[in-house]
Amino acid sequence: MPDNRLSNQEFHIEANAPMSQSVPTPAPPAPAGAGRGFWSLVILQFQGALSDNIFRISLMLMASSILTDSSAQFGKYNALLGMLFPISYLLFSVWAGFLADRYSKRTVTLATKLAEVVLMLLAVGAFLSVGNLETATPRSLALPTVVLFLMFSQSAFFSPAKYAIIPELVPEHRLGWANGVIGLWTYLAIILGATVATGLVPLLKPNLLTGIPMLLVVLAVVGYVIGLRIARVPAANPQRPILTNPLPELRGYFGVIFKDRALTLTVLGLAYFWALGSVLLVHVLVWSRDSMGYGDQGQGAHFLLLALGIGIGSALAGALSRNRIEVGLIPVGALMMAAFAFPLALASPDNRVAMAICLALVALGGGIFSVPLNALLQQLTDPRDRGSLLAANNYVTNVAMLFATFLYWLANKAEISPNGIFVYVGFITLCGTALVLFFTPEALVRFAGYALTRTIYRIRVTGVEHIPASGPALIVSNHVSFVDALLLMAVTPRPIRFIAHESFFGKAFIGMFLRATRSIPVSASQGPRELIRSMKTAAEALRQGEIICIFIEGQITRTGMMLPFRRGYEFILKEAPAPLIPVYLYGVWGSIFSFSEGRFFWKWPRQVPYRVAVRFGAPLPHNVDPYRLRLILQELGADSAIAAKPDLPLVHHRMVASARREWRRFSMVDSVSTDPVSLGGLLWRTLVVARKLRPIWQGQERVGILLPPGIGGALVNFAAAFTGRTVINLNYTVGQDVLNSCAERTGMRTIITSLKFMERLKLECPVPAVYMEDLRTRPPLLEVIKCILAARFLPARRLEKFCGAIRHPGPDDPLTIIFSSGSTGLPKGVVLSHFNVTANLESFKQGVRFYPSDRLLGVLPFFHSFGYTVSLWGAVGIPIGAVYHYNPLDVKTIGEMCQRHKVTVIVSTATFMQHYIRRIAPEQFGGLNAVVAGAERLPESTRLRFLGKFGVDPLQGYGTTELSPVVSVNVDHYRSPGFYQVGHKPGSIGHPIPGVAVQVRDPETGEPRGVNEEGLLWVKGPNVMQGYLGMPEKTAEVLRDGWYNTGDMARIDEDGFIFITGRLSRFSKIGGEMVPHGKVEDAISEVLKLEETQVAVTGVPDEKKGEQLVVLHTLDEAQLEGVSEKLSAAGLPNLFIPRREFFFKVEALPLLGTGKLDLQGVQALARQLAAERAANGSNGDEVAANAGEKDGEAGRA
Repeated sequence: MPDNRLSNQEFHIEANAPMSQSVPTPAPPAPAGAGRGFWSLVILQFQGALSDNIFRISLMLMASSILTDSSAQFGKYNALLGMLFPISYLLFSVWAGFLADRYSKRTVTLATKLAEVVLMLLAVGAFLSVGNLETATPRSLALPTVVLFLMFSQSAFFSPAKYAIIPELVPEHRLGWANGVIGLWTYLAIILGATVATGLVPLLKPNLLTGIPMLLVVLAVVGYVIGLRIARVPAANPQRPILTNPLPELRGYFGVIFKDRALTLTVLGLAYFWALGSVLLVHVLVWSRDSMGYGDQGQGAHFLLLALGIGIGSALAGALSRNRIEVGLIPVGALMMAAFAFPLALASPDNRVAMAICLALVALGGGIFSVPLNALLQQLTDPRDRGSLLAANNYVTNVAMLFATFLYWLANKAEISPNGIFVYVGFITLCGTALVLFFTPEALVRFAGYALTRTIYRIRVTGVEHIPASGPALIVSNHVSFVDALLLMAVTPRPIRFIAHESFFGKAFIGMFLRATRSIPVSASQGPRELIRSMKTAAEALRQGEIICIFIEGQITRTGMMLPFRRGYEFILKEAPAPLIPVYLYGVWGSIFSFSEGRFFWKWPRQVPYRVAVRFGAPLPHNVDPYRLRLILQELGADSAIAAKPDLPLVHHRMVASARREWRRFSMVDSVSTDPVSLGGLLWRTLVVARKLRPIWQGQERVGILLPPGIGGALVNFAAAFTGRTVINLNYTVGQDVLNSCAERTGMRTIITSLKFMERLKLECPVPAVYMEDLRTRPPLLEVIKCILAARFLPARRLEKFCGAIRHPGPDDPLTIIFSSGSTGLPKGVVLSHFNVTANLESFKQGVRFYPSDRLLGVLPFFHSFGYTVSLWGAVGIPIGAVYHYNPLDVKTIGEMCQRHKVTVIVSTATFMQHYIRRIAPEQFGGLNAVVAGAERLPESTRLRFLGKFGVDPLQGYGTTELSPVVSVNVDHYRSPGFYQVGHKPGSIGHPIPGVAVQVRDPETGEPRGVNEEGLLWVKGPNVMQGYLGMPEKTAEVLRDGWYNTGDMARIDEDGFIFITGRLSRFSKIGGEMVPHGKVEDAISEVLKLEETQVAVTGVPDEKKGEQLVVLHTLDEAQLEGVSEKLSAAGLPNLFIPRREFFFKVEALPLLGTGKLDLQGVQALARQLAAERAANGSNGDEVAANAGEKDGEAGRA
């Protein structure tokens, strides 16, 4: 017989035992008839079980009325009835299996239902022969008992066809669910049958029982008609020879079963369940009557409770199995049966309710226990012989039932009390449970993972269909926490063997888990020979068709960023080529088992349950390199973050949660108000402002704000979010024309601003203004109380209505429109949704460690994307305390604020940092722990000077307005004994934050570039903008399949660190070569030993070479002496060295309000100077001096 055993089980536990060769594909195409055919089978099974149980329970209740001499006499008859069922199966199971394989299972099913019609007609005569129940003798039970045996025989022929046809009617990954449905409706039929029987028999006791058999005839006819609707299926093995001698056939199938460990344990598990069930179903009536003191009605109620419990347990197991067979439920069901069987021995009329509960829980455990076993049995068997193998299983099961019934008969013969019998039942159940746990430790581990993922965690699983249905595969995963392996086991349909460091095998719980899963120990400390031996063990497991998982980083991350990838997987796949399946664990960082907050385990969970995602990627070729693999895992992480949209709270909902969790915690302070505000105070003040602005904002979806960073600006922004409006923080450093253009493009009708601030700016509002000074009137005390109570108790959605929201915002609704800096052209309106900002804040929080005592210096304006997302919403969403000042160049006030309010984190630009170096005392920055530089390149000289003065190493980050804005960031190194994780590299912008993916592509072909190869930087993640306001063509240029073209040139090294090499727009094509302006700037600064940004390089058209390099500078002439020779000596190619006559001195380099270089202004000024030089042939510095006078205002911006 072909061996196609499937391995979606946790039974293979021997250290050297080969695993099974195949598993179910989680999402194959549904077989024909998956809808109507299956449900017709369900109805047919319901009808059959209903008829059987009406007949059987009626007969048992009749016997209870006739056999009244002693409980032992009634118990013996019940034992006899219990024996009839297994005897019929023992006699006919082999023949039934043969028929189910030789002929179409639909044909066999219809034949058995036709036989049922005939049997029900016989039942009419059998019941008529009983006569009046009050005068009937024990002999009158003989004919109905014979008919019952024939009905059991009919069921024996129906059973293999019934169960074997299920995999032909439903897809394989739905077997667990299908068996749960079958189980539920079967036991509902038992309940209904018992109800009908217990209701009719007492009513008909004085008369002949004619109504019941006639009802059974009608049901049998209906069942046959319904059976005609089952989908036609072909015979599994139509060439099979006619069966003449069943014994050799039975021995052959026993050989198949008992040679396969998984199949053996499955069959024995089902035998144990049915043996126990056969005793309980018979004994419960005796126990109910004699121990609990119930009559016929009470006996029926307990029987119904038992059936209902098994039915509900079956349905529950089917639902929990979802799209696979959940073997972890097997020990759950076994433990429940063991735990609640013993108390039934304490039954008495005084504790009826408690006993009923225990009986129901035993039954519930039985249903949970049996469903995955039935599904496994159908899955593990060859379709061509499935009917016969199921029949062989029936044989084993019924031998066990017969043996259990015989023991029950002996117990009654020995006159053991009904309560005493439950002592034995409990003991046998306990022994059976112990055997289950002993023989299936992997199932117990699976249960631990199952329990974990339904209590502490909620897992979103995607792509599990990529795990092959059969054969080997190597899973590679990122490593974020101590429960990563458990999470993967809980969501993967096949058993996994993990590669783990040998030191973990000696630890109590982790070691038990690793041994149960037959994990492979590995240790680099014992030398390369042992390491190679471990890798070869893993390769051999792949050759045996097993699933191996390796955490490719080799360690749990200590920073939230991915570690460098180990290359052991390459050796394994070279030895045993197999599909490589990438999987990304998203959101696990931050849970109690990760190293977030600087420790494992001992911390409060952020929320329970904690939502995480496991995403499997498509199988990769076995020769994929680590660089490519890292990018693929990052993209899986980005896809996971995007898919988490329904689970991520809106950013103002986060504010509500933060305030209620830490009402009195410091939130923000600014240099104007000086009084700090707590999270709770901020929330209720936001509600006050929102309600004040409600009539002003009436009918407006977009509202403008023209305020500096501070508490007032924050409150208005928060109020706009609560009212469901899109906010536009206008850039007050641009000219009046640009300001008017931005207001016009957004369609805003109102701007919230400050009269004093507008007077200082000397700008006019392009639309009617509402001044903060007019809103500062003290609200009535009652209004304040209402807002405080609402902030404390109202749900977040009700708060929106309380504030007068025009709609309840969703994750895809625009939260803000931020105009880009305009460094390369007219500012573009970037539309960011609630989800963009919330997701970026969540990713930033996962990538950067914040402490409760941290306070952030907020000098970046709210019209700046980082200022909006992190400085504004981070204060309430992370949360981190914010210290605001409206002028980033007012270094005196900034230094005082940092010292007074103990600022620990600064996010700034290199230009602003140069001012801090010159004018802030070291003690004023004495509380700093972290400094992040962004918006422009951080010169190495500036980094070293800052580090030397303040003792804090500035780390670069990267982002763009279109990306909400954070893409990547450097973090601190992590060191501990035996472990070191690199957090940053000089010149890099760090790793992408969790949930963000990056690629470097060829600028012309769009093909991905390799490790350390330069190209255009593309970014994907939940932070990618919705688009440019009113510019669909421009949006289409930069967005492609969820990826955003940053326009920046970059390279990625082997450890995943990104290095920006320049902007595509900051390259000059000279003589066919691409010359990066940034590299030339760096070279000039280095050879001239400049400590600040004093040069800017750009290109102007040139007739001969295509472009000519131009250098704008603020240096003295003496400093430029020999600059060309110095650049050449430093190794710069001649093509990269600007001609000396194209060095132009200017009064100041053009800057934007955010401190970034104004590239458009630089190029315009360079073109003007180059044109004037060409026109009059004058000295470059003279031309620049004249231009500098004209452009002085722009330079000072």
